[in-house]
Amino acid sequence: METIEHIKLWLEETPDHTCFRVNKLRNFDENELKRILTAQSYELKSTQLPHYYFLKPDCLIIDRWPDNIIVNSGSHEVIVDPSCGAAVLRGSNVFAPGVMGLASDCKLDEVVKIFSDIDGKCKRGLKIEYTGRKQYVGCGYLKKLRCSLFDDGIQPRQWHRCPNIISRFQASCFE
Repeated sequence: METIEHIKLWLEETPDHTCFRVNKLRNFDENELKRILTAQSYELKSTQLPHYYFLKPDCLIIDRWPDNIIVNSGSHEVIVDPSCGAAVLRGSNVFAPGVMGLASDCKLDEVVKIFSDIDGKCKRGLKIEYTGRKQYVGCGYLKKLRCSLFDDGIQPRQWHRCPNIISRFQASCFE
């Protein structure tokens, strides 16, 4: 059990630097990189930009932001399934199929806290705060509302059946 806690703490820690592969077949504009980092510095309320350099012509290294940055994490929680949470910790974005729970009063582009359901017991479509075991994996901007995530369900609407027979719903119309 001690090993799992050690791994969790390691995953929560921000790496000292991040490595990006630069596509040398396309034009890389260093001024565009500075513009992106400057925009992030305004959002993070930081006066300094992270140091960056090229290890090789196609290998960009960017150091982490200063430790004194306080991120506004919002008041609402998004619960994602364990595999989505693991992917987020490795740098992925959150995709709609991984979202399990979301409050109904969230607004589009609102800052939300993202938690991973550790035990996999969160039921899809949860509206209230999840009280099971969860792990904080980050924060982000809400890009889809609850109605577009859960109201249509996950079952596809079937419009053609292989054996061309009437569905139970269509048959009930004949009664």
